[in-house]
Amino acid sequence: MKFTRRTSLKFAAACAAACVLPLAAHAQTFPTKPIRLVVPYGPGGATDILGRLIAQKMQELLGQTVIVDNKAGASGSIGTDFVAKSQPDGHTLIMATIGSQAINPVLYQNLPYDVNRDFAPVGLALTNHFVLAVATSVPARTIADLAAYSKTSKLFIGTAGYQQQLFGAVVSAHTGLEMTNVPYKGTAAALIDLASGNVQVGFVDIAGAVPFIQSNKIVPLAVSGTRRSSALPNVPTIAEAAKIHELDASGWMGILAPAGTPPAVIAALNAALNKSLALPEMREKFAQVGAEPATSTPEEFGTLIRSEVAKWTRVAKAAGIKGE
Repeated sequence: MKFTRRTSLKFAAACAAACVLPLAAHAQTFPTKPIRLVVPYGPGGATDILGRLIAQKMQELLGQTVIVDNKAGASGSIGTDFVAKSQPDGHTLIMATIGSQAINPVLYQNLPYDVNRDFAPVGLALTNHFVLAVATSVPARTIADLAAYSKTSKLFIGTAGYQQQLFGAVVSAHTGLEMTNVPYKGTAAALIDLASGNVQVGFVDIAGAVPFIQSNKIVPLAVSGTRRSSALPNVPTIAEAAKIHELDASGWMGILAPAGTPPAVIAALNAALNKSLALPEMREKFAQVGAEPATSTPEEFGTLIRSEVAKWTRVAKAAGIKGE
């Protein structure tokens, strides 16, 4: 057969169509079975609470069950590694956080997964904030009071992740707070110990802390982020309370799939995620626990993860904090 320019174009078009057909087939048949959304932390924390809200709405939009599976341990690394090694068909996903994707790579030297190589970004889901709180037995009601109190009383601060530990170190450096860090596997465990007075200070997710604050079991002093939280409107930001403007300690969460997941499946998941986050009821529910919906393309989410790794590398070095 003689190839002219015209036949070459037809041949190229046919090849392109042949390549698109498998992707289209993936999109039309996906999902073919229940989807597992792995939360790499224990029940009761922000990742679990917000992940379940998202799973419920994506389930309605995709027409398939979305099961939330808590796989806690090693600061989120166990659940994250499980997804990294799962079948790349879109049916196993991770509710990724700034901790699992941007903090762990900075502080853990031997992670079993590579945040860039082993995952395909689906999309950003939300930003969330943290609260610095004290046990009711602690007399301080401002950060300045707490700093003064720490000079005469031994204080232990409960944190549920390296991000909280990093930011606690920055707050201490700026205010003179003297505290010994006590790491927890999840927010719920840290809050239980804070409420019982086993630790005197906590820096944890607002989502998990709100019920403890509303029942007067702990006392909030300040929240992270650039503006006050709608969940705790009367609590000042740390920037207001301590004049610390160098670091916005807002967290974020998003969904990742294993690397190699077909682009059409990623596109279908991204569309379902973004549609669920656009619902007014979701914004309202998120606001109740100190979070805000935040959508993105898969490419934008990937760029965010890379930039956050660079940012937290600088913060960890400045704070003198090293992982394991």
